[in-house]
Amino acid sequence: MEYEILKTEIKDNIAIVTISRPQALNALNTRFFHEMDDFVAKISQMPDVRAMIITGEGKAFVAGADIAEMVDKDQKEGTEFSRLGQNTFSSFGKLDIPVIAAINGFALGGGLELTMGCDFRIASTKAKFGQPEELGAYSRLCRHTAAFTARGTGRCPVSVDDCRNDRRRRCPAYRTGTKSGGAGRIDGYSN
Repeated sequence: MEYEILKTEIKDNIAIVTISRPQALNALNTRFFHEMDDFVAKISQMPDVRAMIITGEGKAFVAGADIAEMVDKDQKEGTEFSRLGQNTFSSFGKLDIPVIAAINGFALGGGLELTMGCDFRIASTKAKFGQPEELGAYSRLCRHTAAFTARGTGRCPVSVDDCRNDRRRRCPAYRTGTKSGGAGRIDGYSN
């Protein structure tokens, strides 16, 4: 498959994936999911690859789902799109190598979910995290945070205490890479 959205390279046994839709703040669309699925399948067959790093081009890591693509979807198509994304993010955990999110800017909505699919998250001081949509995603995030923590995966950039203390709150506001206020699941910071 020829990639239109992903820029990929393997350097020193590390697969580096750059999501390259800066004009759309790297918003996730169907093409992205198909390309990422193809790349994950390829590197799963490469025993020399020891890790995968995912980052975004421009000022965003990933600013969520591509609303322009979603606007014409009916409920069934929207559900299929959501499942496609969840399957892609889940595929990272099936790799025998660590997957690292190098978060260089906005990680909103689906971008935040992408980071949760990774084993490690390294945030730039310019990183901003949030779940801005009013679609109930934050309440699902809270439920899943407790479930992830209970299973020992710890894949959530929002602390369990934030969710337990205020389950009705839709968004913890935007969190930044330097003032995460207990975000807790960022594994490191970088300029």
